[in-house]
Amino acid sequence: MSVLLYILGGFLGLAYGTAIAYINGRLTENYIRNNKDHENPMQRANGFSATRQIINAGALVVLFLFYGILKKMFLPVLIGALIGIGFVSYVFLFRIGKKTQDDE
Repeated sequence: MSVLLYILGGFLGLAYGTAIAYINGRLTENYIRNNKDHENPMQRANGFSATRQIINAGALVVLFLFYGILKKMFLPVLIGALIGIGFVSYVFLFRIGKKTQDDE
C-alpha cells in the first residue's frame, strides 16, 4: 500500500473524528449552559459523560460498518478517527472548561 493512501486515510479519519468531537463539544456546552443554575455545572457535566461516550462508540461502530468500503485504508482511517475523537475532544473540553471558569 502506498504511503499516500495511508496519509489520505489518516486525514479522512482525523476529519471524521474531529467532526464527532465537535458534536460532543457542542452538546456538552449546551448541557452546561442549560444547567448553569446548578451550584456546580461542571459536576453535572460529568453525568453527561455517559452520553458522550455512547456517541463516541456509535461513531466507531459506523466506521466499522464501512469496513468493506475502506478495506485497504481502514487502519489509517481508524487511527485518525481515534486521534480525532480522543485528543481533539480533550482540546474542545479544555476550551469549554476554561470559558466556563471565566464566566464565573
